[in-house]
Amino acid sequence: MNKKGTLTIMEMIFWMTRILILVVAVFSFIFIVKASISYSPNIGDLEGELLVLRILSNKDCFAYNDGVRTYPGILDNNKISDENLKKCVNSDKAFFKVSFDNNNFYNKDKKEFDKAKRERPIYGDFGREEKRYVLVMKNDKIEDGFIHFEYVIKNA
Repeated sequence: MNKKGTLTIMEMIFWMTRILILVVAVFSFIFIVKASISYSPNIGDLEGELLVLRILSNKDCFAYNDGVRTYPGILDNNKISDENLKKCVNSDKAFFKVSFDNNNFYNKDKKEFDKAKRERPIYGDFGREEKRYVLVMKNDKIEDGFIHFEYVIKNA
């Protein structure tokens, strides 16, 4: 300020720049905080794919094991059951239905699966249906076939 108490042009530009920087900093801070709070990624697709791969390639699930080696992608016809599916998919928020040779297998009760499927659009849960080509060990012979997965992954 000069002696009369008024601002000079240089002081005015200086203070306007300071105020502008302060406003930009405040809005940036608010934007970053809001974005970090409201962002919750939906990993249902990844989680579902990992569970499907586990079912198809784990020796404790449906994968064929000759006692020495596990063959991922080759299913053992004797292992395809509700019990093995329940052991493989033991998550509270995953509901699976596996169809193979006109038989349906569930990791939870059929009514629970149907309820989760009905409520999926309401709660924003992730669901998917997919059909995969697989090889199946039946009576010591490898045959080809299709396995159909239908699942719902609940949001936490």
